[in-house]
Amino acid sequence: KDTVFVIDDFVPAGSVSDRARRHRDADRVLRGQGNRAGRSRMRCDASLRPAKRSRALVLCTGEELPRGESLTARFLTLPVAPGDVDRGQLSACQADADAGRYAQALAAFLHWLAPRYAKVQAGLRDEVGAIRGEFALAGAHGRLVDVGANLFLGLRAFLRFAQERGGLAPEEAKALLGSCRCALLQALGQQVQSQHESDPIQQFFELLVSCLASGRGHVAGLDGNVPRDQPLAWGWRLSDEGQAEGTPWRPGADERPHWRAQGERAGWVEGDDLYLDPTVAMNLVQRAAGEEGFALSIRSLRRRLKEEGHLQGTGRARDTSSVRISVSGARRSVLHLRASTVLDSAQPEDAGPHG
Repeated sequence: KDTVFVIDDFVPAGSVSDRARRHRDADRVLRGQGNRAGRSRMRCDASLRPAKRSRALVLCTGEELPRGESLTARFLTLPVAPGDVDRGQLSACQADADAGRYAQALAAFLHWLAPRYAKVQAGLRDEVGAIRGEFALAGAHGRLVDVGANLFLGLRAFLRFAQERGGLAPEEAKALLGSCRCALLQALGQQVQSQHESDPIQQFFELLVSCLASGRGHVAGLDGNVPRDQPLAWGWRLSDEGQAEGTPWRPGADERPHWRAQGERAGWVEGDDLYLDPTVAMNLVQRAAGEEGFALSIRSLRRRLKEEGHLQGTGRARDTSSVRISVSGARRSVLHLRASTVLDSAQPEDAGPHG
């Protein structure tokens, strides 16, 4: 309680099920810590025991991040690359730890905090609310904003203790607090960018484009044949074996390229209107994701696409994420998106137009 609790070396290994089990355990522990919730247990008479939540500051190390967009918003990630650690300073810190200086400092801080604890706890929520706007970076998850505010308040309390005990002059404490605040904002900004790159919708688009590019799937025109624009991007390949299957004969057809569809048909495209078959598209993405798996179900995918404004049309008769269109002589329930949104997801920000 009120101390640092270390969970060391999170390295999921082994079979797919072993890795999934380790990620599930990490999710339970870290999500419970982030939610300030304990694990519910039952008595023999089926009544619930009082939940015991974690009251420590959890520090977790590892070679891999736990899975889950919402989970990673509940803690601050600090990547450590080769060369980031000054080995000389590390050796000095380890010597201080062996001498018990960190333990003495923490014990002294807790002794200073104990008589003030009830007052600090009573006002903590209001203090977090007062400063959380300073850490509300663009695109930041609300949980991550709270993490930043709480860490800053903890640091401020420790520096106040250091001043009262004569360890720091007021000017030194103020300068150190400002420096640490800048470092905290920088770390939060890097995590926001990392979370954007691992956004499930962005991953869905990127994996789908990868499937089309690698020949595991294709998108056809509304007539079921090769799309008029960018057939290569939509999973079609030039055929040297004469007329491609599904390509209608036209006058002078021998003088035009012959295209052959690759893999399963994931949808249809006309201009900038893309109509995805959600079941086929999801199956392709799940296989492309491999053992890591894709985080969303079809239902969650539909909801997220709608919430984030990617769907161009929804069902009129009821509030649904799908529309029904007639393609290849049949009525189908599809997801209506902008074709440019999907194709551009695989392009670097400074990339030019598609060829």
